[in-house]
Amino acid sequence: MSLCWFQKFFYKESVLAIKSSLDFLDFESFKNDLILLLPQESKSSRVRIANNILKRFFPDKKLFGLLPQAYQVYKDEILLQELIRYEVLSKESVIANFYLEYIYPEKTGKIISTGKFSGYIEKIYGSKNENLTWWLQAALRDLGFIQKTDKIWIVSSIKMPETALILLLHNIFAPCPISIILSKIEAHNFWKFIGIKNKKELRNILFKAHLYNIIEFKDETIRTVYPVDVLINKKFRMES
Repeated sequence: MSLCWFQKFFYKESVLAIKSSLDFLDFESFKNDLILLLPQESKSSRVRIANNILKRFFPDKKLFGLLPQAYQVYKDEILLQELIRYEVLSKESVIANFYLEYIYPEKTGKIISTGKFSGYIEKIYGSKNENLTWWLQAALRDLGFIQKTDKIWIVSSIKMPETALILLLHNIFAPCPISIILSKIEAHNFWKFIGIKNKKELRNILFKAHLYNIIEFKDETIRTVYPVDVLINKKFRMES
């Protein structure tokens, strides 16, 4: 595995930034005020964390992307967490690869030994690193994939992220209505990153969206119906 440094994930601060961005009309004002909004006492820490968040969640230096839009419409913390999962794992390959290898294939309640985390970090970076090991554990915990019980890390139970899947499907593949071959969707990791375990679950959600008239699903092809902005503002709900 090639060396790839990963950034510490500040979950609470990231959520604060995403929500706060809705109060601004331009990116520069948001960027400057974010440093003041963060809770850390040290200005240098606030600057560093703000830059971390902006690079990860606002890489195009534009406001009102998918995550702020979805939160504004749904006001749903779980949905926001599901969308954050994709944003983080799609940008942090070290965290994503650990997730796909050691957590994704396992059932709820499976113990993930501390040695798995530390050994993985050592394999990548060539030496043990307690800080990076903790960063990895904390990121996966904050994303909702693992939890600690009696000092043991276990795989968490995850609600099926149906609405998040449909929003991300549109945002990644079809900002405007388009036809997509199902195999192209299956080959992309976005649905794995949000917690959908296999292609059967994926297809079931897509077919359910078809029954709800959100998309068309026929002959191994998905046809989207709405532009992504229109879809978000419909405030549809896939989950029962």
